[in-house]
Amino acid sequence: MTEYMALTIERKDDPGVFRFYVDECLKAAPLRYPRKSCEVEVINRARMILSQAARVILDTYRRVPEEIARDRVSDAATYGIVVFLCERILHVSSAAVGSMATFPSSMC
Repeated sequence: MTEYMALTIERKDDPGVFRFYVDECLKAAPLRYPRKSCEVEVINRARMILSQAARVILDTYRRVPEEIARDRVSDAATYGIVVFLCERILHVSSAAVGSMATFPSSMC
């Protein structure tokens, strides 16, 4: 399951995606495995993937300013790329994580 699929499941944007993963779970599960158990398993898996992605995004977001502070980024073009990345991380993080995390805007 990709992060995008996990986000789709979490937001309930496309019920077909959820049904697909539940059906795949049922195919892999032992006989008489309840559908409800697969539904719970798919939801938990999606949340776990989003949580892991949030940790990676936060770690990246914290490290970018550290690299700038260490003067590893001195070139103006590279600085522009870093600013762009910070803006994208903020955008993607807020979309993917929602209220799970807040980001101090002073970091980028």
